[in-house]
Amino acid sequence: MRAEDGSCAGGASCTEPALGTAELSGVGTRPAHRRRGVAAAVVSALTGDMFALGAQSVWLEFSGDDSRRVYERLGYRPLGTRLYLRFEG
Repeated sequence: MRAEDGSCAGGASCTEPALGTAELSGVGTRPAHRRRGVAAAVVSALTGDMFALGAQSVWLEFSGDDSRRVYERLGYRPLGTRLYLRFEG
């Protein structure tokens, strides 16, 4: 998303839908543009784009309470838990 001066205010990335699902990730807002709805606008636009491309679901992971509140305001809901494992070789 572009700021008024043409610089980057924030962005995110999304995988192409596969088997009806897309992952939205890497949501970020540059410090000078935080708390102005940039992340919400980016997530909303990308989510809509993925549904327009045929996704039946779009998932993401939140990194804290602030991001979780943004995503929940846009309609995202927690539906499961992920487990990360690391095996020592």
